Amino acid sequence: MKDRLPCGCQRPRPPCDCIPNAAPPAHGCFLMQKILGSAKIHHRRKCYPVKWNCPPVSGTLTLTEVSLCGSPSWEEIPCHERNVRLLHIRIPIILHFRDSCGCMHQSSSEIEEQLRLPLCCQPCDAWRGQMLIQAAVRLCGSICIQPDCFCEVPLELILCAYLVTPCACGTPASPPCPPPKPWYPQPHFDPYQGFFPEKY
Repeated sequence: MKDRLPCGCQRPRPPCDCIPNAAPPAHGCFLMQKILGSAKIHHRRKCYPVKWNCPPVSGTLTLTEVSLCGSPSWEEIPCHERNVRLLHIRIPIILHFRDSCGCMHQSSSEIEEQLRLPLCCQPCDAWRGQMLIQAAVRLCGSICIQPDCFCEVPLELILCAYLVTPCACGTPASPPCPPPKPWYPQPHFDPYQGFFPEKY
């Protein structure tokens, strides 16, 4: 009867300093990208043959910058290796020129590269994948060229290709939270000697 007052009402409980129960993490199904194959090449310096529309200027042009222009396109070429795709990739670029008068010009072009993509699945399962290609290119120093619409440009190229497919993933339900505990052990109070820890 210690929990009830003389009138019969429930005795109010003292406030508790325990840590509140944490909400369980959400669980369910998620749509993720499963990688069926990946490949990467990194050419620190390679000369690529480049054709462009020659600007109407005379004299020597200085190629100052090369940047990407759009997404790479690709096509598959025959490969005799098993579980391997051979890709012929075209990367669109923009060439930035400076003429002898200091005026800047731009011209679009493209470079080509081949990439060997090994598969992590059976070839019969690769048809449902989607190809994702990322490229990064920059010029290895400015060069002087003649305005003849063709030259070899030294470039640094990073090319990554991924064959991915959507895959449903699930997370299991979280276990129930443990009972709350106080932040620190509660001291034992002796009215005659003060606070002392409990004796075990």
